[in-house]
Amino acid sequence: MKCYHVDAFAEKVFEGNPAAVCVLDKYPSDELMLKIAIENNLSETAFAVKEGENYHLRWFTPGGEIDLCGHATLGTAFTLFTFFEKDATSITFNTMSGPLTVVRKGDLLEMDFPAYELKEVPVTPAMEDAFGVKITEAWLGRDLLCVIEDENVVRNMAPDMEKVLGLEGALLHTALGQDIYTHISQPNGHYNHLDTINRVRLHGSIRNFIREENIDNGIIYTCEKCGVPYVLGGSIRDDGPLPPVYGDVYEAQDAMRRHLSTATTVICMATMLHTIAAGNMTPSFRVTAEGSVRQVYFYCVDVSEFAINKLGDRGSLSARGIVTNVQDFVVLLQKNLSST
Repeated sequence: MKCYHVDAFAEKVFEGNPAAVCVLDKYPSDELMLKIAIENNLSETAFAVKEGENYHLRWFTPGGEIDLCGHATLGTAFTLFTFFEKDATSITFNTMSGPLTVVRKGDLLEMDFPAYELKEVPVTPAMEDAFGVKITEAWLGRDLLCVIEDENVVRNMAPDMEKVLGLEGALLHTALGQDIYTHISQPNGHYNHLDTINRVRLHGSIRNFIREENIDNGIIYTCEKCGVPYVLGGSIRDDGPLPPVYGDVYEAQDAMRRHLSTATTVICMATMLHTIAAGNMTPSFRVTAEGSVRQVYFYCVDVSEFAINKLGDRGSLSARGIVTNVQDFVVLLQKNLSST
């Protein structure tokens, strides 16, 4: 592997927009590439591997992999034209955002990049608190774009980076690409989910992530704050996984069974396979320490009637179904609990 430091959009060194460029024969592990990006401590580190006539290109920030970076692509093309593809007039990169082509025209490099559609969003106190300035407009595409009236304010602003990093959940209000409150799919909103997983992996644990990123809301946050045990069961389909996820389904089932054996109320929400598994392991009644018999309350919340009926068909006759969107259920539950 050869690594280069390239200043894009500049005529001399130590100016412009810097990026690290790593040219490899094959990719190392994602974990190693993330560590290299953290060590470089630049906004982006690009990793390029020859792929037929083209190059495969990936970009990593110190916080994880991203789907597109302009100046790092330009820096990679410059590196390849200068040291590896001296006679080439164009280079095409295969990327997460599709094929990107850089054309050499004399001493200049020309790129054609996809454009993101921006949607205006309300300016929130959290935004202005994070950036420490007055924001006149806010627009959301893949990233958040804030409009500030005075150029000098931008040059002299000192944003609170911890609060900036914590804006995702509180600001974007997305869950797997959808706005939590309107259910409208956000442009590239699914990357919020992946970026969050990368941030958790960077910090090594969910608890460290909550502390370091100043997370102050959500189910997992509340579990950690109140010392409530939880089990995260994954599978080969999961895009992660988070550090504490059980990758072995049998180990996950055993962990779930340990907690369900003492549960008095169970609420299953929008994960059919886990719901059915929990239902199969949960008794309808429990004998208390005093010797009395009490019902175990079991609720299944899902937008699909099929999930609720499936649970009943599997023998969990005491389960009560609530057919609704889980996002609505959680938001309304939080509001009602907060008001009592």
